[in-house]
Amino acid sequence: MTISDVPLPPPGTIPSGATLRFLVGDARRCRTPGALLDGYAEALREDGVALERIFLLTPTLHPEVAGLSFVWRRGRADVEVVERSWAAMPGAPYADSPLRRINEGTHVVIRRALHNPATPRDFPVVRELADDGFTDYLVAAIPADAHVARPTAVSWSTRAPGGFSGADVDQCLASLALLAPLLDAHIARHISARLLGVYVGADAGARVLAGAFRRGDGGSVNAAICFTDLRDFTGLSDRLPRDELLDLLNAYFDCVVGAVVAHGGEVLKFIGDAVLAVFRADDVDAAAACRNALAAGRDAFARASTANADRAGRVPIDFGMSMHVGEVSYGNIGGASRLDFTVIGPAVNLASRIQGLCRPLARPLLVSEAFAHAAGAECEDLGPRALKGVSTEVRIFSPRALV
Repeated sequence: MTISDVPLPPPGTIPSGATLRFLVGDARRCRTPGALLDGYAEALREDGVALERIFLLTPTLHPEVAGLSFVWRRGRADVEVVERSWAAMPGAPYADSPLRRINEGTHVVIRRALHNPATPRDFPVVRELADDGFTDYLVAAIPADAHVARPTAVSWSTRAPGGFSGADVDQCLASLALLAPLLDAHIARHISARLLGVYVGADAGARVLAGAFRRGDGGSVNAAICFTDLRDFTGLSDRLPRDELLDLLNAYFDCVVGAVVAHGGEVLKFIGDAVLAVFRADDVDAAAACRNALAAGRDAFARASTANADRAGRVPIDFGMSMHVGEVSYGNIGGASRLDFTVIGPAVNLASRIQGLCRPLARPLLVSEAFAHAAGAECEDLGPRALKGVSTEVRIFSPRALV
């Protein structure tokens, strides 16, 4: 059965019971979308709806993730969370899905009574559920709010003989009126956390959402600091066409950012072609933070070498990197209406100054004496060097065997 353009039942039609009590009570105390979905499913079951599976798909604001899906299954300890990429969304699984009809607005509610042999198995998900012993499948749209172009879709499935009763269908559809604003709040927070992670870093984003959003919020932490700078960027900016320059920048950032994240670091800032990253020593000692940073550096150069092999005829990725370890101020700085969550302090300045020696010393990676000792890496001692803005000479080291 397919129902098109049917208004959802008003919230007053939800029978008094566990579902209503949950949605107007305990649901407000759920901390995650998964917890909300789990509590909602169990409340429906307590009210006699023989649910075996709930699926939720919601759009998101993220450069790589087009949608998030949450899957509750009876008897599973955790709700499964799946990120769906922009590339995957137009693909065959989505294109041949009832969710597409829901998102495009051609249907409000779709039902497939799988216990009835005459019911069409016109979607892959319907055939998969039927093969897995499900007897009924119901999917409906939660209308989009003003800030989201595509609606959220929710589906309910059962293995009960005879499928859902009419009362079950009414219960599920009527509950959406109260479930929708709760889902909106949870999904908005989930998306905000992911989006903040993209723009300010995962840890900084979590701190901002947790309340560290006022100017001056933050504190001091010990960290390995990493600066990376693309070679001859000013000259390249003058010579290269815009698209070619952006392609080079993005390829370079892919190498550096991918390596930093893979080894537990956090990219805090892009300064033109420069990258500032930290490996905090909160949960590990300084030696471990330095080893992680050094592993990330080696990984970044290895990624660049691999990428350059595929960049025949184009400008190769060539960059210098510096590392230091010390105490930094980590928190919000900036103007009253425009803040930045970053690190500052003498240790950051020193790491930046060391990076400026990569070209004159013809070394891709340079580290301070403190970093070399903490990391325990085999290094070449390049001797003491005078650095701009630093009162005393600093002994500089070059780690061996980068790639």
